[in-house]
Amino acid sequence: NGLLVQGGGSICASLDVAGAAFNVQNPQAGTISADASSVCFTNGSAIVSGTPDGNSSAPAGYQTIYVLTSGSGLVIEQVSATPSFTVNAQGQYTIHTLVYDPATLDLTIVVPGQTTGFDVNGLLVQGGGNICASLDVAGAPVFVGNPSAGTLTTDDLFSCISAGSATVSATPNGNSIVPPGYQTIYVLTRGFNLVIQQVNTIPSFTVNQIGLYRIHTLVYDPATLNLGVVVFGQTTGFDVNSLLIQGGGSICASLDVQGAATIVLGPIICSIFNLDAVSTSDLSAQTIEELKSIAESGVDAQLAITNIYPNPASDFINVELLQNGNSNININIFNTTGQKVMSKMIGGTEGMNIDKIDISTLAPGNYLIKVDNGIDSVSRMFVIQN
Repeated sequence: NGLLVQGGGSICASLDVAGAAFNVQNPQAGTISADASSVCFTNGSAIVSGTPDGNSSAPAGYQTIYVLTSGSGLVIEQVSATPSFTVNAQGQYTIHTLVYDPATLDLTIVVPGQTTGFDVNGLLVQGGGNICASLDVAGAPVFVGNPSAGTLTTDDLFSCISAGSATVSATPNGNSIVPPGYQTIYVLTRGFNLVIQQVNTIPSFTVNQIGLYRIHTLVYDPATLNLGVVVFGQTTGFDVNSLLIQGGGSICASLDVQGAATIVLGPIICSIFNLDAVSTSDLSAQTIEELKSIAESGVDAQLAITNIYPNPASDFINVELLQNGNSNININIFNTTGQKVMSKMIGGTEGMNIDKIDISTLAPGNYLIKVDNGIDSVSRMFVIQN
């Protein structure tokens, strides 16, 4: 322009110095991080929120708002000036950032519950449209819903200690709900007080004590429930449950308090009831309750008469004795009047002991054989015939 007459020079030409001014804009929605990837749904509502990552850019005249969508179709539910929303239904939600110019993008076209984030993105240059704006389509996903431990089915109601240990296990029924960021572990408790013994990533445990055991499923967020508070042998399932919303606490997690029960018994009780061979369905409800009580006592029988044969007998009987430990066994035979008619002692060993007794000198009739090892005593009837 300085070369031109109009600019003080000598050249006859003309330049429109004022021209037509415009700005080249590049709005950026940036990204946002969810404050929690999963939110518990309590009392019919939940709050989902996020924090901008500080990498957005809003040119002069542009505004920033936040959009809440639901489901994989990104159905728009709400918009807000802040990235925080209250929802009243469970499901998958996403918080998006939108940087736009109100003069070019009319948000009245949005019908909550119908219009999707994809619809809006399709209007923008980034989505193939002609409006200069920026939408963070990926957004910050948040799952709203309560975790559920589901249920377990015990693999065997009875387990017998053999070689000092027994295995208790269960199978998940496939009805648990594990939100994003949550983990599933299995908790073994003992007794009616649910004293925690072990935890494991699979529902299988090895135990070495008689007792009533239960395997529980726990679905929890390690960021909110610190399992370091559990002291094995002291903390109970009820203690943990009381920390959770379901138990009156404040932590969003789920514990299957009922669990899957297994009755662990010692070798003698297992032998007496033949638990290795019979099906649970073959046992009466009364017998199962009796075995639960035995297991809860934590004590196995010390001595048992598992068989007397032949019975009836005439010349001799074989007495099968199962003993828990090594000790002498006293054997006494009484007639129906309570008179002791025979007595002997054998050196008993742990496990099965078989003693052959000559009864040829005894008269026909009913007899009671009583055995004891100084710790336990048991008795059983047999018959002598001609």
